[in-house]
Amino acid sequence: MKPSVLQSFDTMARSMYFWLLVLVLAEVAPAQVKGAGEQQYAALCAGCHGEGAAGTDRGPALVNNRALRRRSEAQIRRLIRE
Repeated sequence: MKPSVLQSFDTMARSMYFWLLVLVLAEVAPAQVKGAGEQQYAALCAGCHGEGAAGTDRGPALVNNRALRRRSEAQIRRLIRE
């Protein structure tokens, strides 16, 4: 049986709605993730590494830190936990 014009339109409208939702979420999600990361840094790291990760007398700078760039993510994770 052939789908009616209304069924085809409904399917097309749902598809368009889905892709519009995907596009909106793609724009919103990174901002939320960034905000959550900034909050975590402020709560857990800024006390020693300073605002903007520039370093203090309690912890080294994390920004433009060549020694840090040479390490893998796993190595950095171990370093933080030690």
